[in-house]
Amino acid sequence: MSWIYFVILATFMWSITNIIDKYLVDKRIKSPLIVFIFMRIISIIPVIILIPILNIGVPNLYFLPFIFVSAVLMTLGIIIYYKIVEIEEISVSIPLFQFIPIFTLLMAFSLLGERLASMDYLGFLILILGGFVISIKRVSGLFRIGKVFWFVILASLVFSASYVIIKFVLNYVNYWETLIWVWIFGIFTTMPILFSGKIRGKFKYYYSKINRNDWGILFTNTIISILGSASYYFAINIGPISPIQASENIQMIFVFIFALLLTRFYPHILKERFDIRALMQKILGMILIIIGVLLIQLF
Repeated sequence: MSWIYFVILATFMWSITNIIDKYLVDKRIKSPLIVFIFMRIISIIPVIILIPILNIGVPNLYFLPFIFVSAVLMTLGIIIYYKIVEIEEISVSIPLFQFIPIFTLLMAFSLLGERLASMDYLGFLILILGGFVISIKRVSGLFRIGKVFWFVILASLVFSASYVIIKFVLNYVNYWETLIWVWIFGIFTTMPILFSGKIRGKFKYYYSKINRNDWGILFTNTIISILGSASYYFAINIGPISPIQASENIQMIFVFIFALLLTRFYPHILKERFDIRALMQKILGMILIIIGVLLIQLF
């Protein structure tokens, strides 16, 4: 089975978590970083359940440090991302994350020896263009060389390195062992964030405020996120990392569709403003993403 089906499944699930995240941050927990910490803590439960079911052991000690470094880089990238969101408009920072698939392509080419067909490279570029078009809201200030720009470059490098390392590990280590150990190290690498007095204070505050319903939403969101990650890592296990990373832009299509439907039918949950110009821009971006995927899959 082609890797694209698992990318589509992963991005579908992640788009649901994006909507739930936005609801939590807008309505309940006013800090996306605290939401992230809560979800990492909750993920301990399914990991503990899955270890005996899947008979997970310790992988080859040579590869264990690579898995740890990948988890550290992923957590670091998420922290940098939240820092970017704090100091700059999301409309400026998000389009610049199209550097991630570019860096992934370069790293996979030089470190893994990954080579693509000519049509794959064309599809790759169209996917990036589609992701850029669908996510951009304004051009002014987008490529301003300031602190935020360099934060985005750093985060993009960190995310790319994390994925490339995992692709390397999956060439030698069982998929389930790799996945579970990525989650284990991800949990442990998140906890030091609470060493910050400011973040720890926020964590205690929201911990005292959230109710049983909030915990249910957080738990559901965590499970959906884990299932999405499992599907995405399986795609990486069976396919080339570069087009897989670029195909992650499919998530933007699902997020747009969900936001549109919720705004129309459930505005009390999520309400976005959609004018004709924005709709046309997003439709163009979606068409480009679909063309990019078809070029990679059919030629």
